Amino acid sequence: MQNLSRRTTDRRRFLAAGASAGALGLAAAFSSPDTASAVEIDTASPEHWINVRERGALGDGRTDDTAVIQQAIDDAADARERKAVIMPPGRYLITSLDVREQVRLIGIGSSGYQFASLARFDGVQFEPFDASLAAMIRLRAGASLESLTVRGQRWNEDRPSRTLGIEVVGGFESRIGLVHVLNFAGPGIRIRQLNNARWHDVYVDACGTETEAAMTIDSADGTTNFNVFDQLTIQHSKNAALDIGWGGGDSNFATNLTFLGLHLESTADQKNQDTLNAGPLLRIGNGTQFTFLSAYVLGLASPLIEHDHSRSGLSRPGAVQFIGGEITQRGTPDDFKTPQSTLVKLTRGTDFVASGTRFDDLRVPAVTIGEAYGAAMLDWTNRYRSIESIPSAVVDLRAHRVRAYNPLDMPMPAVFGEQVVLKSQILASETGVRDPSDAGSRRWTALTRYGGTTVTWAGASGGAQGNDIAGYITIVLGTGKAASSPLGSVTFKREFANPPVVVLAPTNRETADARLFVSVDDGSGFTVRAAVDLEKSASLTLAYHVIGIGNGAPPA
Repeated sequence: MQNLSRRTTDRRRFLAAGASAGALGLAAAFSSPDTASAVEIDTASPEHWINVRERGALGDGRTDDTAVIQQAIDDAADARERKAVIMPPGRYLITSLDVREQVRLIGIGSSGYQFASLARFDGVQFEPFDASLAAMIRLRAGASLESLTVRGQRWNEDRPSRTLGIEVVGGFESRIGLVHVLNFAGPGIRIRQLNNARWHDVYVDACGTETEAAMTIDSADGTTNFNVFDQLTIQHSKNAALDIGWGGGDSNFATNLTFLGLHLESTADQKNQDTLNAGPLLRIGNGTQFTFLSAYVLGLASPLIEHDHSRSGLSRPGAVQFIGGEITQRGTPDDFKTPQSTLVKLTRGTDFVASGTRFDDLRVPAVTIGEAYGAAMLDWTNRYRSIESIPSAVVDLRAHRVRAYNPLDMPMPAVFGEQVVLKSQILASETGVRDPSDAGSRRWTALTRYGGTTVTWAGASGGAQGNDIAGYITIVLGTGKAASSPLGSVTFKREFANPPVVVLAPTNRETADARLFVSVDDGSGFTVRAAVDLEKSASLTLAYHVIGIGNGAPPA
């Protein structure tokens, strides 16, 4: 009771004295007016933060506050128990700050807002004191920036005086949240290493140059991986908005990045056409496993997105997934003459997936797959809406787009040299596993022989079993057979909803001379027949390939 009374008395003195705007702001962050008693706990003690105003920072938009704020950061980092650094509302002029390990730099007052004017903004804003080429803020491991704005030019300047905003170095678990980065003649944010971190509500506006993106992610100080970016918005970049491992240098790579609600936008909404992108807004380079959930990308199709894994010697060069979201040309002026090629350009790499994504206001193809690109899948859940006539929503320049799986290294049952567009999902059945709808059935694709014939899977004794999609079979005649007689049948493990298309390919001259054809038995299977009379002892080996829409339950 004595300790509680002392703490309560100290708190009353503290509040009555109004000792610090920063402390009051932090108290508001920890408690509401109805629960002010929560401030009595030790975590709301000045022992756990440093207020830069109490150290002498002015935040008046005229004075260089760098030394005072940096000393506060150093003291917070060197304390026996590391502390937060509190920034009361103001315009703080700085040259460069080094936010050291585990220090939280927290702004209090009103939050950042892209349409805020000087008269209405009452939050924390860093502005440049000089035209230094150094980053205005360097963020180290475990450090965080919260609820503040970093500008590359002063309110009364016509153009940016700084070329780099926030630089993340050695950034294990470095975090940024509720931060605005504005008006840099270069990257607003540069990540040199970041690991195991989650950022949220970061807004980057009017940054970058014709060659440098408004935000770059690479691995200059160590591999950047396993990070989540939640609601990252980049607007009005001078050209590219976001680079991920872009380029051919040793540091140009990253892995395992997830973007939730990414918003990239380049439009003429400010009546300033030089902000429209002349190249890709999103440039994805070297690395693997980049996932974009519900992204919104808007601008000129110059293109909007490019994937180019240009470095050799890196394993797994790809795995880029767009799930949901929208990629659109909306907002492009009708009279803008920049060449427009495609919305998504796949140059080099592999394993690109788009699912449930809307490609809107198309004047050019939605996706162009380059001749050197690997696997790409755009499934039937995507939507394409064009406002001008285009030859195709997807242009595939690869020489071989689809090849049938060939486990026996026998003549290929099918090779597709043209683009295959699937309007519905094709389902294949596994052969050596129990049917999931009847765990005890042990049912798989079956062969049926007819009087005087022997039908087996092709190959060595027993052969490799075929399935509902493809296989090789051998038919040996014990007696002669008249033309059109049934020679052998394949019964599917799962019936197709509609009769499928079955393609036969002979594997030797004798089989080719038999002029084989099939009769399809509804969706349950097919029967092989010959167009000519066959003699006893004829041995026929053929491949089959089935194209159809599944699937129902296995036959009883």
